[in-house]
Amino acid sequence: MKHYKGVYLLIILLFMSLTLFAQKSAERAVSATIVDEAGVGIEKVSIYDGKKAVFSDELGRFTIISAVDSLYLSRLGYVSITLSTRALPAKITMQENLLTLPTIRVQGEHIGSVSRMHQFRQIEKQESQSLRDGSELLLTQASVSTQSLPLKGEYQNLSLLGNLARHTLVMIDGVAQSNAGEAFDFSKIPASQISRIEIIEGSSSALGGSSAIGGIINIITRKPQYQSFAELEEGIGSYGLHSRRYHVGNHFRGLQLEIEYSHFDTDNNFKYYPTWAPDEIMVRTNNRKVQDAYLVKAVYSLENQEIQAYLNHTIDLRQLPGPVNFPALYDHARQVSNSTQGYVTHSYLGKNIENDLRIWYNRANSVYDNRESTNSVARSYNDQSQSESGVSEMVSFSINDFQYEFGTEIKSLGYRMKNLLNNAESSADLRSSAFFARLGHDFGGESWQGANRLALRHDVTKGESFNSWRVEHRTKLWYPVEIEFEGSLGTAFSVPSIYDRYWIGDSFAQGNIDLKSESAFGYKLSLKLNRPYFSVEGSVHHNEIKDLIQWRQTYFFGPVWKPFNVGKVKIDNQQLNLSILPERAYGAEVGISFSQAVDISLNKYGEPSAVYGKTLPYTPEYSANVTLRYSVEKHGIYLLYKHNGKQFTTADNLIGTLPATGLLDCSLYKVFKFKFVDLRLDFKLSNILNQSYESYAHVPRPGRNYLFNMNLKREW
Repeated sequence: MKHYKGVYLLIILLFMSLTLFAQKSAERAVSATIVDEAGVGIEKVSIYDGKKAVFSDELGRFTIISAVDSLYLSRLGYVSITLSTRALPAKITMQENLLTLPTIRVQGEHIGSVSRMHQFRQIEKQESQSLRDGSELLLTQASVSTQSLPLKGEYQNLSLLGNLARHTLVMIDGVAQSNAGEAFDFSKIPASQISRIEIIEGSSSALGGSSAIGGIINIITRKPQYQSFAELEEGIGSYGLHSRRYHVGNHFRGLQLEIEYSHFDTDNNFKYYPTWAPDEIMVRTNNRKVQDAYLVKAVYSLENQEIQAYLNHTIDLRQLPGPVNFPALYDHARQVSNSTQGYVTHSYLGKNIENDLRIWYNRANSVYDNRESTNSVARSYNDQSQSESGVSEMVSFSINDFQYEFGTEIKSLGYRMKNLLNNAESSADLRSSAFFARLGHDFGGESWQGANRLALRHDVTKGESFNSWRVEHRTKLWYPVEIEFEGSLGTAFSVPSIYDRYWIGDSFAQGNIDLKSESAFGYKLSLKLNRPYFSVEGSVHHNEIKDLIQWRQTYFFGPVWKPFNVGKVKIDNQQLNLSILPERAYGAEVGISFSQAVDISLNKYGEPSAVYGKTLPYTPEYSANVTLRYSVEKHGIYLLYKHNGKQFTTADNLIGTLPATGLLDCSLYKVFKFKFVDLRLDFKLSNILNQSYESYAHVPRPGRNYLFNMNLKREW
């Protein structure tokens, strides 16, 4: 029961918060629709009652909970009005007040989203937040968990809704990065370039293709601004960390350009307590990480067109220690790698039609060297490379209340791996194409709004084809309180990675060319209540995966690891999220997510398998988050507490269970504004309680550690 104390505490906190911020009985909900003289709804009208303000939506509708007698309505370009709340009409007409303004440039952000129609959970990166990489922003969500080490330079793989990390399709500005069947490394994305992150939960291959079994994470990068600047950042941290970053930007007649270079070097040789000798202190060695990263981003804007280019290139040196119960196997293991993500997009925005063209190229190469291992059996030396290129075209238009999207996509994937000890080599080329169509319909009344969405996609690869679909429904009520209901239903698939099919890297592992693609069916239901001072959302998710691929140990030719399609898995997830004072400079976010990932495989005779009813390894039974924030222009503080339930480490759930862990992190910032330059100081303290725990069996995580950054920036 000890492990559930944190859960009970969070649930109590939810109800206490709801009670604390409940409104006085005198307050009531007031709803109306604001239109212009032609009867068209007016978006983003400010409705102010003297204490707080709300804004009308895209159809002019609003709901405000207030106890005052009158409301003040205003919007640029319209005559402001004051109306009585007791005699408020259902439809309010505002008169135009045309203004003559100097020419200004408006930057849209229509490029980058997976779809303009479909619903997603959006996480905004605040300028006040100091992040190591994109994984830290995502880990503020209870639905996201990780087994990665929280240190600079380590691989950062994330799991969504209790699914495997490779079952999350990751995109950058709508360009897929991980649909080749492997987990995405979030440490490759500079935190300084993240604007926001979109999350589509549940089976959604109809919106992105392969690997979207658990959902889609789409990273929207920050667009270059019409502002020239130069930025310098230096940082130090625990375990010998030293980092620096140079960032400049300029604009030239519609062209905005930014260039960024960053470098870090860290030993990451932290102390830990081994599980077999908890009173003994040991040091994690052979763990140095070095990275050089180069990023260029440019946007060229015309009257109704936009061209955007992105190039991110990283060079990494990673020493790779193995499990601490076999340190001699990997005491000299290291990997030198380089990776490139690049794309060019062209977007046309017409009166009734939009068009997106995207061309991309991704490449990764790594050389793994363990020739100097003190154990001759573990010696290995191989070179692996993978490249992907593609082009997609999407056209979208609207007719009355209906929206349509049609598109096509063509990709080419190349893979090569060579064992440099015996010159054994494997390679593969895979070409694929896809066609997709999406339909949306919006409807509603005076106090409610509804939307239906349908997405269809057909993928063709070498010897296989996949049909995937997704339907969504959303209903939003404004009276008597603002309530929003969402539901989705869909299918997904994931092709085996070429790594799984052709791996020849060492004598302990072997690929399997007979692997089948995984398939999934899932649904989501959610209910959200919005109040002026808080919002609360509950949701349930269900996913069933067939032909799940897992690496299992076989003994036909000694102890060799090999991937197999192990059968069928059922994953259920329940979430509860509470946001307190979401629009204020201070507030809190609380979330808890329960996951049940159970193997329901049957053998060839239709009988339960040996692991039937067992929980999948490394799936926390629950994950809970509490974030407290206070952030103003020149200073602020964030507190994050994340609690993960116990995890099994073996398929039979019999040995090596990892206990529940709770981690507390804190970050502070302070900005000093001088005449010619701004100085910003960031300090982050992780694992404040100095918890000793493991990410995988016999893979320890670091104790208390810090990160300090100093940033100088000048704009002109």
